[in-house]
Amino acid sequence: MKRLFCIVFAALLCLTLCACDSTPAPVVTPEPAPEVELPAPTIDVDTPEEPSVSDVPEEPAEVVSQIRDIVFTRCEAMTDGIFTEYAQITGVGESGEILWDYTSDQYEAAQMPQTSEIGRTSDRYYFCENGAVVALDISTGAVLWKNSDFNGAPAQPQSSLIDENGTVYLCGYLGPDFYAVDADGNTIFKTDTFSEDYWWPFALEKQGDKMVITFEMGPGGSDTENGYKLCVDLNDFSWTTEN
Repeated sequence: MKRLFCIVFAALLCLTLCACDSTPAPVVTPEPAPEVELPAPTIDVDTPEEPSVSDVPEEPAEVVSQIRDIVFTRCEAMTDGIFTEYAQITGVGESGEILWDYTSDQYEAAQMPQTSEIGRTSDRYYFCENGAVVALDISTGAVLWKNSDFNGAPAQPQSSLIDENGTVYLCGYLGPDFYAVDADGNTIFKTDTFSEDYWWPFALEKQGDKMVITFEMGPGGSDTENGYKLCVDLNDFSWTTEN
Protein backbone atom coordinates (compact mmCIF):
# COMPACT_ATOMS: atom_id res chain seq x y z
CA MET A 1 0.00 0.00 0.00
CA LYS A 2 2.81 2.33 0.90
CA ARG A 3 4.49 1.37 -2.30
CA LEU A 4 1.35 2.29 -4.32
CA PHE A 5 1.10 5.67 -2.66
CA CYS A 6 4.69 6.46 -3.54
CA ILE A 7 4.14 5.59 -7.14
CA VAL A 8 1.08 7.87 -7.40
CA PHE A 9 2.90 10.74 -5.70
CA ALA A 10 5.84 10.39 -8.06
CA ALA A 11 3.55 10.48 -11.04
CA LEU A 12 1.81 13.66 -9.86
CA LEU A 13 5.19 15.29 -9.23
CA CYS A 14 6.32 14.55 -12.75
CA LEU A 15 3.17 16.06 -14.23
CA THR A 16 3.66 19.17 -12.18
CA LEU A 17 7.29 19.60 -13.29
CA CYS A 18 6.31 19.14 -16.90
CA ALA A 19 3.64 21.81 -16.61
CA CYS A 20 6.11 24.28 -15.14
CA ASP A 21 8.69 23.64 -17.88
CA SER A 22 6.30 24.25 -20.70
CA THR A 23 6.96 27.29 -23.01
CA PRO A 24 4.65 30.17 -22.33
CA ALA A 25 2.23 31.07 -25.03
CA PRO A 26 3.39 34.04 -27.21
CA VAL A 27 2.03 37.41 -26.24
CA VAL A 28 0.07 38.96 -29.09
CA THR A 29 0.36 42.73 -29.22
CA PRO A 30 -2.81 44.19 -30.60
CA GLU A 31 -2.32 46.43 -33.62
CA PRO A 32 -3.21 50.07 -32.97
CA ALA A 33 -6.62 51.01 -34.15
CA PRO A 34 -6.60 53.23 -37.29
CA GLU A 35 -6.79 56.89 -36.59
CA VAL A 36 -10.16 58.34 -37.28
CA GLU A 37 -10.32 62.04 -38.13
CA LEU A 38 -12.98 63.56 -36.04
CA PRO A 39 -14.73 66.64 -37.40
CA ALA A 40 -13.59 69.87 -35.87
CA PRO A 41 -15.96 71.08 -33.27
CA THR A 42 -18.25 73.76 -34.62
CA ILE A 43 -19.28 76.81 -32.72
CA ASP A 44 -22.67 78.17 -33.55
CA VAL A 45 -22.35 81.87 -34.32
CA ASP A 46 -25.42 83.86 -35.20
CA THR A 47 -24.60 85.41 -38.60
CA PRO A 48 -26.86 88.32 -39.45
CA GLU A 49 -28.90 87.73 -42.55
CA GLU A 50 -28.27 89.89 -45.57
CA PRO A 51 -31.14 92.35 -45.87
CA SER A 52 -33.33 91.79 -48.86
CA VAL A 53 -33.65 94.46 -51.47
CA SER A 54 -37.07 95.32 -50.17
CA ASP A 55 -35.63 95.85 -46.65
CA VAL A 56 -33.01 98.38 -47.79
CA PRO A 57 -34.39 101.89 -47.48
CA GLU A 58 -34.32 103.76 -50.77
CA GLU A 59 -32.30 106.91 -50.95
CA PRO A 60 -34.49 109.90 -51.62
CA ALA A 61 -34.39 110.89 -55.27
CA GLU A 62 -32.68 114.15 -56.05
CA VAL A 63 -35.26 116.84 -56.45
CA VAL A 64 -34.67 118.76 -59.66
CA SER A 65 -36.34 122.11 -59.82
CA GLN A 66 -38.41 122.66 -62.91
CA ILE A 67 -38.15 125.72 -65.12
CA ARG A 68 -40.94 128.13 -64.31
CA ASP A 69 -39.91 130.94 -66.62
CA ILE A 70 -37.16 132.13 -68.93
CA VAL A 71 -36.35 135.81 -68.84
CA PHE A 72 -34.85 137.45 -71.91
CA THR A 73 -33.20 140.86 -71.44
CA ARG A 74 -31.65 142.91 -74.20
CA CYS A 75 -28.83 144.94 -72.69
CA GLU A 76 -26.84 147.90 -73.95
CA ALA A 77 -23.33 148.97 -73.14
CA MET A 78 -20.65 151.40 -74.22
CA THR A 79 -17.47 149.65 -75.26
CA ASP A 80 -14.50 151.73 -76.43
CA GLY A 81 -16.85 154.57 -77.32
CA ILE A 82 -19.17 152.27 -79.32
CA PHE A 83 -22.72 151.40 -78.36
CA THR A 84 -23.04 147.66 -78.13
CA GLU A 85 -25.89 145.25 -77.51
CA TYR A 86 -26.04 141.81 -75.94
CA ALA A 87 -28.61 139.41 -74.49
CA GLN A 88 -28.91 138.13 -70.94
CA ILE A 89 -31.11 135.02 -70.68
CA THR A 90 -32.00 133.51 -67.30
CA GLY A 91 -33.74 130.24 -66.40
CA VAL A 92 -35.88 130.72 -63.29
CA GLY A 93 -37.02 127.79 -61.10
CA GLU A 94 -40.35 127.16 -59.44
CA SER A 95 -39.30 128.94 -56.25
CA GLY A 96 -37.86 131.90 -58.10
CA GLU A 97 -34.27 130.68 -57.88
CA ILE A 98 -31.90 131.16 -60.82
CA LEU A 99 -31.13 127.78 -62.38
CA TRP A 100 -28.91 128.97 -65.22
CA ASP A 101 -28.03 132.03 -67.23
CA TYR A 102 -26.67 132.68 -70.68
CA THR A 103 -24.91 135.86 -71.81
CA SER A 104 -24.36 136.44 -75.50
CA ASP A 105 -21.40 138.18 -77.06
CA GLN A 106 -21.60 141.94 -77.49
CA TYR A 107 -22.44 143.35 -80.93
CA GLU A 108 -22.35 146.86 -82.27
CA ALA A 109 -25.83 148.39 -82.10
CA ALA A 110 -27.53 148.73 -85.50
CA GLN A 111 -30.85 149.68 -87.09
CA MET A 112 -32.32 146.27 -86.17
CA PRO A 113 -31.90 144.46 -82.85
CA GLN A 114 -28.89 142.18 -82.78
CA THR A 115 -30.55 139.89 -80.24
CA SER A 116 -34.21 138.94 -79.99
CA GLU A 117 -36.39 136.30 -78.39
CA ILE A 118 -38.18 133.65 -80.48
CA GLY A 119 -39.85 131.40 -77.90
CA ARG A 120 -39.74 128.02 -76.21
CA THR A 121 -40.99 124.45 -76.44
CA SER A 122 -41.13 121.83 -73.69
CA ASP A 123 -37.38 121.23 -73.84
CA ARG A 124 -35.80 124.08 -75.84
CA TYR A 125 -35.53 127.83 -75.87
CA TYR A 126 -34.90 129.72 -79.12
CA PHE A 127 -33.57 133.20 -79.79
CA CYS A 128 -31.70 135.18 -82.44
CA GLU A 129 -28.16 136.34 -81.91
CA ASN A 130 -26.35 138.38 -84.55
CA GLY A 131 -28.35 136.81 -87.40
CA ALA A 132 -28.11 133.24 -86.08
CA VAL A 133 -30.88 131.09 -84.62
CA VAL A 134 -29.74 129.55 -81.32
CA ALA A 135 -31.34 126.68 -79.38
CA LEU A 136 -30.68 126.26 -75.65
CA ASP A 137 -31.46 123.26 -73.46
CA ILE A 138 -34.33 124.51 -71.33
CA SER A 139 -33.13 122.60 -68.24
CA THR A 140 -29.46 123.61 -68.24
CA GLY A 141 -29.12 126.60 -70.57
CA ALA A 142 -26.51 124.74 -72.63
CA VAL A 143 -26.29 125.58 -76.34
CA LEU A 144 -27.74 122.70 -78.36
CA TRP A 145 -27.07 124.22 -81.76
CA LYS A 146 -26.58 127.50 -83.60
CA ASN A 147 -27.53 128.05 -87.25
CA SER A 148 -26.28 131.22 -88.97
CA ASP A 149 -28.17 130.74 -92.26
CA PHE A 150 -30.97 133.14 -91.31
CA ASN A 151 -28.67 136.19 -91.21
CA GLY A 152 -31.53 138.56 -90.47
CA ALA A 153 -33.34 140.26 -87.62
CA PRO A 154 -37.03 139.92 -86.72
CA ALA A 155 -38.85 143.25 -86.40
CA GLN A 156 -41.15 142.21 -83.55
CA PRO A 157 -42.39 139.12 -81.66
CA GLN A 158 -44.91 138.34 -84.45
CA SER A 159 -41.99 137.97 -86.85
CA SER A 160 -41.23 134.46 -85.58
CA LEU A 161 -43.11 131.38 -84.42
CA ILE A 162 -42.58 127.72 -83.52
CA ASP A 163 -44.91 124.95 -84.69
CA GLU A 164 -45.89 121.72 -82.93
CA ASN A 165 -42.88 119.89 -84.41
CA GLY A 166 -40.37 122.39 -83.06
CA THR A 167 -39.77 123.97 -86.49
CA VAL A 168 -38.85 127.64 -86.21
CA TYR A 169 -40.14 130.14 -88.81
CA LEU A 170 -38.87 133.70 -89.14
CA CYS A 171 -39.03 136.70 -91.40
CA GLY A 172 -36.36 139.39 -91.32
CA TYR A 173 -37.59 142.97 -91.59
CA LEU A 174 -34.66 143.81 -93.88
CA GLY A 175 -34.49 140.25 -95.24
CA PRO A 176 -34.76 137.40 -95.69
CA ASP A 177 -38.48 137.35 -96.43
CA PHE A 178 -38.89 133.86 -95.04
CA TYR A 179 -36.74 131.28 -93.25
CA ALA A 180 -37.43 127.87 -91.65
CA VAL A 181 -35.16 125.67 -89.51
CA ASP A 182 -36.10 122.33 -87.96
CA ALA A 183 -35.78 121.30 -84.29
CA ASP A 184 -32.33 119.80 -84.93
CA GLY A 185 -30.93 122.99 -86.42
CA ASN A 186 -31.17 122.06 -90.11
CA THR A 187 -32.26 124.73 -92.56
CA ILE A 188 -35.49 123.73 -94.33
CA PHE A 189 -36.10 126.75 -96.54
CA LYS A 190 -34.88 130.29 -97.09
CA THR A 191 -35.77 133.00 -99.59
CA ASP A 192 -34.39 136.51 -99.51
CA THR A 193 -37.24 137.98 -101.62
CA PHE A 194 -40.53 136.56 -102.87
CA SER A 195 -41.26 139.55 -105.10
CA GLU A 196 -39.85 143.01 -105.74
CA ASP A 197 -43.35 144.32 -105.02
CA TYR A 198 -43.25 143.23 -101.35
CA TRP A 199 -40.94 144.70 -98.73
CA TRP A 200 -40.34 144.65 -94.98
CA PRO A 201 -42.10 141.55 -93.66
CA PHE A 202 -43.04 141.89 -90.00
CA ALA A 203 -45.60 139.19 -89.06
CA LEU A 204 -46.17 135.46 -89.52
CA GLU A 205 -49.36 133.45 -89.05
CA LYS A 206 -49.57 129.69 -89.56
CA GLN A 207 -52.86 128.41 -90.97
CA GLY A 208 -52.70 124.65 -91.31
CA ASP A 209 -50.05 123.89 -93.92
CA LYS A 210 -49.95 127.52 -95.05
CA MET A 211 -47.89 130.41 -93.72
CA VAL A 212 -49.26 133.93 -94.12
CA ILE A 213 -46.56 136.60 -94.21
CA THR A 214 -47.52 140.25 -93.74
CA PHE A 215 -45.41 142.93 -95.42
CA GLU A 216 -45.37 146.62 -94.62
CA MET A 217 -44.76 147.64 -98.22
CA GLY A 218 -46.70 146.26 -101.22
CA PRO A 219 -47.95 147.16 -104.70
CA GLY A 220 -50.12 149.94 -103.27
CA GLY A 221 -47.40 151.57 -101.23
CA SER A 222 -46.91 151.50 -97.47
CA ASP A 223 -49.65 150.09 -95.28
CA THR A 224 -48.53 149.86 -91.65
CA GLU A 225 -52.05 149.11 -90.38
CA ASN A 226 -53.14 146.09 -92.43
CA GLY A 227 -50.09 145.35 -94.55
CA TYR A 228 -49.87 143.12 -97.61
CA LYS A 229 -50.07 139.38 -97.32
CA LEU A 230 -48.43 136.51 -99.13
CA CYS A 231 -49.52 132.93 -98.53
CA VAL A 232 -46.76 130.28 -98.60
CA ASP A 233 -47.52 126.58 -99.03
CA LEU A 234 -45.30 124.79 -96.47
CA ASN A 235 -45.29 121.60 -98.55
CA ASP A 236 -43.45 123.03 -101.55
CA PHE A 237 -42.95 126.69 -100.51
CA SER A 238 -44.86 128.02 -103.49
CA TRP A 239 -46.69 131.28 -102.76
CA THR A 240 -49.72 133.33 -103.78
CA THR A 241 -51.09 136.75 -102.84
CA GLU A 242 -54.09 137.22 -100.58
CA ASN A 243 -54.77 140.83 -101.56
